[in-house]
Amino acid sequence: MKFKKLKHYNNTVTCHELTFSCYHNRNYLTDNRLCDLFEEVLSEVLSEENILLLAYVLMPNHVHLLVLPQKELYSISRFLKLLKGRVSNRYSKILRETDVEVYRSYLAEFRGSNSFILWQRGGGYDRNIYSKEAIISSMQYIEANPVRKSMVTMPVEYRWSSAYSRKNGEGIRSDSLMFL
Repeated sequence: MKFKKLKHYNNTVTCHELTFSCYHNRNYLTDNRLCDLFEEVLSEVLSEENILLLAYVLMPNHVHLLVLPQKELYSISRFLKLLKGRVSNRYSKILRETDVEVYRSYLAEFRGSNSFILWQRGGGYDRNIYSKEAIISSMQYIEANPVRKSMVTMPVEYRWSSAYSRKNGEGIRSDSLMFL
């Protein structure tokens, strides 16, 4: 199966609304160990790549991020490759050491061998956002995902989100307050 190659436009002073899915839309992000690991790695990669996080939510089968690169020259493709690769590699190691049966459930045929596959192949979704109004709208959309899926009644109740993090001081710190 051939996947469409997503073209990322690395424009200066542009927010990127990113969405990517778990392999075959499986609910892998219901494992708190994986969600904790994702937040840890996201924090690392944001710092290394000098990117601000404005909003995020980890849904059971996909991730939404709103990020703002701080360097004139940057690569969203590199950011995503580092993030998804590190999360996948570290989670694979955790499962191999703690739960081999669960580890095996992530194995899938890829290029002639069984590989640990966490993320859906392909480009995902990347929308460039320029205006303050569109940034705020995107933040609200991202943080309201769990409400739309009837998982919670208010965005601040959902543990794996920037709304929860801002209210409770837990999880990964977002830089969204500068836009509110």
